[in-house]
Amino acid sequence: MGKPEILCGDLQGCFSRRIDSKNRIVYRIYENRCEILQVGTHYQEK
Repeated sequence: MGKPEILCGDLQGCFSRRIDSKNRIVYRIYENRCEILQVGTHYQEK
């Protein structure tokens, strides 16, 4: 997995990590728990 990237905007306080070249996982740490918010790609297939 890639290194964590701090997100901003609507996802401020969340982190993103690349799973592979196409997919990522978006998560946040809340009350000592890791909450998974999104898994997959954020791009539409062409």
